[in-house]
Formats: sequence, structure tokens, C-alpha cells
Amino acid sequence: MKHVLAALGLTLTAAPAAALSCLFEQLGPEGVVRTLPEGAVAAHGVLLYDRPQLGSEMDSYAIPGVVFAGRILVDGAWQDHSTEVTITGACINGDCGYAVPGVALLSVLEPGPQGGMILRSDPCAALPSRVEPAFLDALAACAADPACAAR
Repeated sequence: MKHVLAALGLTLTAAPAAALSCLFEQLGPEGVVRTLPEGAVAAHGVLLYDRPQLGSEMDSYAIPGVVFAGRILVDGAWQDHSTEVTITGACINGDCGYAVPGVALLSVLEPGPQGGMILRSDPCAALPSRVEPAFLDALAACAADPACAAR
């Protein structure tokens, strides 16, 4: 059991570049476009806010009033976009997500239940981006091609 918990801990605290693969790179552009929730958009940019202290004892959290500044994918094209979002997430094994102020990330903005947009900061939802421009271009090309997401 100790070995299982140790392996889980290593998995959850993997380097950000490795963690990025769990959502976007493994899915590839087709998978990202195909799995976007209704009304959600792929987003690449930074978050501007004063990050509060998040403790590992917290089950979940919400941080309203965060500014997302960057680009969103709309109809197969990246468009400059800035909007207020609420970050939601959970602390798991001391890891409270990767929605770090000022660090470029690739994520998904989803419509909130009471309006506004939500950015999930679970271990695999909002990750520091070392994404190559070619991946972002491929993501846009796939979003512009209805046949691509059907693959």
C-alpha cells in the first residue's frame, strides 16, 4: 500500500511539462476539439490575480474575479481575449492546481452555472504551457475542419 501511495504522490506532483500531456498532448488536436464541453473554449494565456494561500487541507476552492488575458479558440482561429473568470479546483496531496498568476497556461474556459466563465485548476485542467506554436496551430486547424474532430 505504501508503494501505491508513493506512486500516486509522484504522479500528482509531476513536473508541469509532463502534467500538460495528461490533458492536451495525449488527446492531440482532434481529441481536444472533440471533448470540449458545450459552450467551452480552449484558452491560452495568463491569469492576473493575487493568489491566496491555499492549504492542502482544503477539499475544494473557488477564486472569483481573476482576469484571464490571452487568446481563445473561436471558429478555428485564435482571437485575443481578456475576461474575468472564477478559478475552481481542489487540493490533492498538497497540490492545489497550476493556475499560477503570470505563468502562461493552456486550459479550457467553461460557462459557469450562474454566468461568467470558469477555469478549473485541478491537476490536469489548467497547466503551465510549454506548448509549441505548432500544436496551437494544429489545434486551430482542427477546430476549423469539421471532419477533424470526427476522427
